Amino acid sequence: LGARGLRGRGAAPASGLARPERGSLQVVCYKKVKKITQVALTKDVPNLGKAGELASVRYGYFRNFLQPQGKAQEATKDILAKIQADEAARQAEVQKVMDAAQAIATSLKTLKNFYIKKKTNEDKTLYDSVSPKDVVEAVKAQTGIELPEGDLQLLEMKALGTFEAKIELHPKVTGVFNVVVQQA
Repeated sequence: LGARGLRGRGAAPASGLARPERGSLQVVCYKKVKKITQVALTKDVPNLGKAGELASVRYGYFRNFLQPQGKAQEATKDILAKIQADEAARQAEVQKVMDAAQAIATSLKTLKNFYIKKKTNEDKTLYDSVSPKDVVEAVKAQTGIELPEGDLQLLEMKALGTFEAKIELHPKVTGVFNVVVQQA
């Protein structure tokens, strides 16, 4: 007889429930819900993040790829607390480096002038120009502070006189001082 039985086309459903009347609206949605979970990365993952960061990923990606390879862990309260503690320690270290750079910049600004003696000819021009190495040695001799040569910004010094020098001690801290070139 078929799935409809003897009732035919317009009869009531077999379950005993009344069929909705004509004109009424019945909405049925069978949409899949995306299952997303928050994870803490233990290793760097391209296009996702670096170790120690939080990321939201699909649960299947976490379960099938990240977790078996040891690249991530589920973000629990303990792990979130550890990440926050690590972030606070990293921020303290960055602040410590910045404070040290600020102290060096202040000492350079306080002393202001650093003297370099060079040989000159009768016209009072230098035989050779003043190099960043000469400036670093002069600063070290007068203050005991050793500066990195690569971060030093100098104008070309081929004559006697006073020149301004800048050094980037930290991305947010720049030291400014004068270099006085004198005749030896």
